[in-house]
Amino acid sequence: MSAGKTVQITLRESTTQDQSWIKEFIRAAWGAELIVVHGDKFYPAELNAIIAERYGIPVGLATYFINTTSIEVVTLNSLTSGAGIGKKLIQSLINKAKNKAMERVWLITTNDNTSALTFYQKMGFHIIKLYPDAVSKSRELKPEIPLTGEHGIPIRDEIELEYRLTKH
Repeated sequence: MSAGKTVQITLRESTTQDQSWIKEFIRAAWGAELIVVHGDKFYPAELNAIIAERYGIPVGLATYFINTTSIEVVTLNSLTSGAGIGKKLIQSLINKAKNKAMERVWLITTNDNTSALTFYQKMGFHIIKLYPDAVSKSRELKPEIPLTGEHGIPIRDEIELEYRLTKH
């Protein structure tokens, strides 16, 4: 990309026609179509999703679960690190939650995922809970979860982060 030239990233809600692409994308990024977090199984291709596109080609994906008071980010992936794709996807979810007068946007990541912990805190998220050794329970449901992650750190704990939209 030449200096001074910005490539436009557009966001759109997924449709049923995107399900097979989402399945493949999640399988490539996460090792399976199944995501296990806080003891629950999620199949991201069946969840709400926002797709980031550049020139009509998918370059990022956020899948999420929505309830009456919050949006839970289940997966967030970008094909290009540092291009602002993840920020646009998360900001879109925060705006969606604000528009629906929800209390928070939240997610779980693992203790090894230092890049995610840095990213979300820069986006205004706070660490609110630590679930020691929660990943061993998740491995019972999804044995594909590796034993070590970023920087050779053992994957053991789940960390809950939230972006609070209303005061406690």
